[in-house]
Amino acid sequence: MWKTGSISFLTRIVSWAGWCAEVSYKDIEVQRAKLREYAASHREEMRARSKAWAAANPERKKASVKAWNKANPERRRKMDVSSRLRIKYGISIQEYDRMVVLQCGACAICGFTPSEDLDAKGGQAILYVDHNHASGEVRQLLCYNCNTLLGFSKDNPVTLLGAAAYLKEFA
Repeated sequence: MWKTGSISFLTRIVSWAGWCAEVSYKDIEVQRAKLREYAASHREEMRARSKAWAAANPERKKASVKAWNKANPERRRKMDVSSRLRIKYGISIQEYDRMVVLQCGACAICGFTPSEDLDAKGGQAILYVDHNHASGEVRQLLCYNCNTLLGFSKDNPVTLLGAAAYLKEFA
């Protein structure tokens, strides 16, 4: 609840359990800093309490997560992308972004820039992480078509050279 007029812009009216108090933003920031410090020093304890509550209240936890996901679709998408990159390829979202910059935002094979078109699923086009399936080593970023081409050829250069020769013959 905000009160205008007699109270300065840097003051907030806090109402709780029937009483009101003026609290300056400086006081609020001090409290937030204390909470951050407490959370940092009691991380494992807080995590254990949270897990215990979630285990004891699975339906409430599910509803809470569902509501948060609905209220924060962009953050949810970023978390999904970040998690997928970390789990599947062992890289962070920052490393992926660095690779995009190093490749000037284009496919390493054909030079396609994702913003030019949509991907096969009809969503925003992205560059896909290409990796060696045997070693798991991340190579470069590819567009959907080039990534699919390598996948269907099973990363076999002989197959790809044969396909190139075939295309040259009938071009």
